[in-house]
Amino acid sequence: MACAVWVIRGKELHLVDGFNGDFDTEALMKSIQARYPNHKCIVHADASGSARKTSSGGKTDVTITESYGYKVYNLKGNPLVQDRINSFNSLIKSASGVRKLFFVQNKRTKPFIEALERHTFGDNGQPIKDHKYDDFYDALSYGAYPYSPLTAIKPVQNTRR
Repeated sequence: MACAVWVIRGKELHLVDGFNGDFDTEALMKSIQARYPNHKCIVHADASGSARKTSSGGKTDVTITESYGYKVYNLKGNPLVQDRINSFNSLIKSASGVRKLFFVQNKRTKPFIEALERHTFGDNGQPIKDHKYDDFYDALSYGAYPYSPLTAIKPVQNTRR
């Protein structure tokens, strides 16, 4: 499981940290809380986060995340892969040359940066899913997706409690 940590600075996103190696949502939330005990966090979950049951007593990914005090924003539906990729790429550099996505280089962001450099796509334009970079690329692109002007599916705050 990979998780990208973004900081919003004005209209820019900055990748400042990352998590990987946690095997489920509960473990990931514990890792985030340990590293960022006094920070407000917004978690962008994919559309299945409110339905998918984990091994934690039948709780969903969203209810586990909320139990740590984090706001959760869900997509109403997952975007088409190509739409997510285009939205992400538009933040890296738009058609007009504007960059809205930046990366702090450190040991925890290194695998995410490496994923951008080495993640490959097939002849059909779809990401190749059979290598170690896919989870990192997905964490980057799903986390950044809501902030692109090309984003078609806007996230909504989960209000179940």
